[in-house]
Amino acid sequence: MACGCLGIVMTLGALFLLADPINVVAYYLGYGEDIRVEVTQGTKSTGPGRDSILGTGRVIGDNRTVNLYDASDGDVVTARPRLIDTGAKKYVFHGNRSVLSGLTSIIGVFLLGTPGVLLLLMGFAPVGLLVRLEPLMRRLTRALEARRHDETR
Repeated sequence: MACGCLGIVMTLGALFLLADPINVVAYYLGYGEDIRVEVTQGTKSTGPGRDSILGTGRVIGDNRTVNLYDASDGDVVTARPRLIDTGAKKYVFHGNRSVLSGLTSIIGVFLLGTPGVLLLLMGFAPVGLLVRLEPLMRRLTRALEARRHDETR
């Protein structure tokens, strides 16, 4: 039961981190309305991070304020809002450099999601499913042991 609960927590963490790669794909597929933004306060930070500073801009024709990364004072850029807006700092994408930093969270998705799903299976999967998976797990274990044996030679 404890394995299953830990699996739930890890899998939910992986799903939260999956929002950034989804936003990157959505940006490149053209989802979201293009907006023209006049940058009022620029920044050289290329993406979210502990020490990054958000720039601000005014949407032309709408007079609302948006946040963005990697833009200089006075620039007029074409931006697009994120599809899934998570986190404390809300911002819009404009150009490749402001988008690609979102791909780094894919590492966390794999590091949390893979063991999370396995722990979920160990904690909550019906016995019939685990019995069916046993031959696959046995083959995987043999392959890993053979690989380790080959590396020690």
